[in-house]
Amino acid sequence: MKADAQWNVDNKNTKLTTPKGVAAYAYVDKTEGIDGTDTGKYSLTLVMDPGPETSKFVHKYQALVADAQSKVDKPFNNSPIKENDDGTVSIRFKSKFQPSVLSPSLKPLPPEVPKGSVVRVGTKPFCYTAFGGGVSLYLNVIQMIERGTGGGDSGGFEFEAEDSDTPFETDDDDVDF
Repeated sequence: MKADAQWNVDNKNTKLTTPKGVAAYAYVDKTEGIDGTDTGKYSLTLVMDPGPETSKFVHKYQALVADAQSKVDKPFNNSPIKENDDGTVSIRFKSKFQPSVLSPSLKPLPPEVPKGSVVRVGTKPFCYTAFGGGVSLYLNVIQMIERGTGGGDSGGFEFEAEDSDTPFETDDDDVDF
């Protein structure tokens, strides 16, 4: 195998589908930007609760990594799957190509996945050896089971709801902005 090779994990065009999870960060309608720089990639981070379906998906991924690892002479240092402190599992998917978004009944939807949406992700694993090596999970298709609100939450702070969402009004003479 060449020093910086890329290949389909098992040369069989393997396709995986995740169990349901919550979209935490989704760049599906436009490519992701980091510190003001466009990465040129669409991405989605899926957060899944621990359980048998999540474990089954992670074990499938680990088996593909073990198979790919057996074909190279250096260890892989990167993984799109992370276990969070609260026991949930985060999986990062990415692609140079905009993924399809489907409804629960598999009808096409606009390419938008608000934060908090319950989704499944169709992915293809792809092995690489550059930059520490690993097996990426390409973002191919998203099935939106339940649309999220896209908004943030209070972050654990205690707020009381007010009667109105009317914007703050000021007398321009009294306040300097």
